[in-house]
Amino acid sequence: MSYILDALQKNQREQNPEGMSLSLHQGRQRSPAMKWLVAALTLVVVLNGALLAWIMFEPASDSSPTGPAAPTAASPSNPPEPRPRVRQPAPSTPAERPVRVPTVRPTQSPAPATVALEDLPQREQTIYNDLQFSTHLFTDVQSECVVRVNGTSLRVGDSFKGLTLTRVTEMGAVFAERRDGKLRHVEVPVVERLGE
Repeated sequence: MSYILDALQKNQREQNPEGMSLSLHQGRQRSPAMKWLVAALTLVVVLNGALLAWIMFEPASDSSPTGPAAPTAASPSNPPEPRPRVRQPAPSTPAERPVRVPTVRPTQSPAPATVALEDLPQREQTIYNDLQFSTHLFTDVQSECVVRVNGTSLRVGDSFKGLTLTRVTEMGAVFAERRDGKLRHVEVPVVERLGE
């Protein structure tokens, strides 16, 4: 290693006969203000990293944002009650492990079948024949669908003349009606009847 260093120094002397030597390590002295600036920036970066790590790895709290709002100040007359935490020991043998029993849910009555308007008896079609459609706006999102009947804009869930709009289809609308105590859905072709 010293042979290499000696050769480099000799080469420098030959190239600079005036005696000016170039050092391989020309270090600048930093001013005290620059040292403080570097130290302050380093401290800020480290604190930001620690804050980010704390935020990302913070354990989840027991309160849920969808639950009831927690009181902002604890009053002496109503101290918060601690929740008991019960830990059950893990079963030690496979025979002691709990068996999952399927939950039996009460059966709901099936949704009424949709009937086409043309399949209804003529006397039951009269309420639908009086409807004049001027607008039919269909999208995949039912809450954005609109049907204009006799000058009234209806969205899914709106009622008109005892009929409730339950769904808008690509070619028509489905209304719910109650006849003889039974609920049924009737699909009315709207696109064919626009402007009548």
